[in-house]
Amino acid sequence: MPQTHPQLQGFIDDELARAPLLIDEVLQQLVDAPLRFPPNASTHDRQAVLDAREALQRSRPMMVRAFSQALREQVDSVAQQQAAAVRGVALAEADELSLSLVDETEVAMDVALQRAIVIIHSAAEYELRELGSFTSALVGDLNVAHDTNPLKPEAFARALLAAARALNRPPPEQLALMHEMAMPLAQALRKAYAGAAGRLEDQGVTPAAHRTIILPPGAAPLRGPAPPPADLHALRDSMPVPFDMEPVVPAPAPA
Repeated sequence: MPQTHPQLQGFIDDELARAPLLIDEVLQQLVDAPLRFPPNASTHDRQAVLDAREALQRSRPMMVRAFSQALREQVDSVAQQQAAAVRGVALAEADELSLSLVDETEVAMDVALQRAIVIIHSAAEYELRELGSFTSALVGDLNVAHDTNPLKPEAFARALLAAARALNRPPPEQLALMHEMAMPLAQALRKAYAGAAGRLEDQGVTPAAHRTIILPPGAAPLRGPAPPPADLHALRDSMPVPFDMEPVVPAPAPA
């Protein structure tokens, strides 16, 4: 099994240690938020949201633990896949990620999962690119040839799904929590990604802003063509031999 770069592993461990606080803040934000229902929400849907909120308040510590454990598993799996890709090794994806979802409930949960991933990507697109450049520099991939950031939206979204399922409540309540928590998690991750990049920068990690072209010794840097002269008469006068002068032919040597 390919090993994760030691410096990257240290970064992963540090960020995962912050995960319980991150999800706890997201859950607290959800608890404090006023209830809002879609205009077309049925009575059944409204009751599912109410029951989910109540279950959340009772089982919040359990959700924090489930989220943190699932996130570590997901991030470690992604990091191993990335380490294998850098070394040119093909690894099969985990069975959990390749199962076919045929049950209607599982299909609905998968849709909610994909929705959460899209929301996180959209909210933190810039921060993800920035963090990716820092993690690439951390492992020496200054040209960002590989994806080296294991803290992917997919990992957080799957951890969110694990937290919702940890309540062991009916599927409609789990779906209600997935829908309600997706945006607060995305907003929290936007700050978390920016903070992670800032911490790497404080440690002296500097991503390459662009690729540097190294010329061979003695080679002059490439430049664009010189601009045409503004005065053609001045160009003519600067020529070593005027155009209207007959060329000088040397006399033949005496026999």
